[in-house]
Amino acid sequence: MASILKPGKTLKETESLDQKEKRFYKNYGKPPKAAAAALLDPTPENIKGWALEEIRSQNNAAAVAAALTEEEKKIENSEQNIPSEVAAEAKMPTYFADDMTIIMWGGGEKCPACKAQQAVLQAMAAENPTMSISEKLVGKASLQKVVDFETHNGLDYNVLPATKSEAVKAGIKALPSLAITDDEYHHAAVLTGFVNVKQLRGFIMALRRNGNEQGQSHG
Repeated sequence: MASILKPGKTLKETESLDQKEKRFYKNYGKPPKAAAAALLDPTPENIKGWALEEIRSQNNAAAVAAALTEEEKKIENSEQNIPSEVAAEAKMPTYFADDMTIIMWGGGEKCPACKAQQAVLQAMAAENPTMSISEKLVGKASLQKVVDFETHNGLDYNVLPATKSEAVKAGIKALPSLAITDDEYHHAAVLTGFVNVKQLRGFIMALRRNGNEQGQSHG
């Protein structure tokens, strides 16, 4: 009987995805054959075979995990309408993002510049998870209104209700404004008006560098 396999192909390579899945679940949770061989007959060759099998398995798992994380990020950015070029500009080294706090004082949907600033903060939050980002909605005294607002916009950071008196007390004179604090070096600044991703990234990095330089000069 003639072989149905193509030249150079093995049986496993001709399996359908459904067949591979059934074989996977059948062996799921069981030690691989290489492990059984090593445990039952612990020769150097069998132990080496098991080690190689483990390394291949770990490498495959790491590659899949990395690819999965990247795909999840792409999907999240797509759902949040973050353009890829904006996401690339928002990403910064962890050194600059750690212990950095951004609070946006905004006015909600009635403030076009605030809505544009939200998109910038959304990119910063998505690309710099170690950075603390939140928004205070001035005039939104109802917590339920804030929850509805945050849910509707699908924001990746906390939104809190705030009053005009709170804004004035914090030194906020216009909306939107960004209050940025470097908690590592205890420096703070307020940016008034819309700031794009590139400008915000540059300002944050300059704030951290300035704090580091002053810390060294006093040291």
